[in-house]
Amino acid sequence: MLNAFRDDAKAKVWIDNALGLNLALPFCGYAITDGSGRQVGAFVFNGYTGNDVELTIACDERVTLRVARFIACLAFFDLGARRLTGRTRASNRKAINAMLALGFKIEGRIREFFDGEDAILFGLLASEQKLVRNK
Repeated sequence: MLNAFRDDAKAKVWIDNALGLNLALPFCGYAITDGSGRQVGAFVFNGYTGNDVELTIACDERVTLRVARFIACLAFFDLGARRLTGRTRASNRKAINAMLALGFKIEGRIREFFDGEDAILFGLLASEQKLVRNK
């Protein structure tokens, strides 16, 4: 079972290493751990505008529905965002399929976003998501 907890430093190191990024503040980071407490991933919220928040996530294991619901609760209820935005490499079929399964819609393609590789842009609206019910 995967769990997530707030830890900006652990999330930054994981995301930077896994995706080749250098995250800059401000962001809100969470470490993802397995049942034994070993870190297997991380996600961060960044680019918060009040209406939208960007999700950056990297995980060695398949993200569980529990973690996906936790992410949705944070974005839509705690932050009050109306939409959640995500991107992935165009070649990352597993991530694309996972985003679609969670209800994200493909909104476009960003050319050469990842060191010369295109990114697929996704959006999930609070009004359309089915991960969590309104509180």
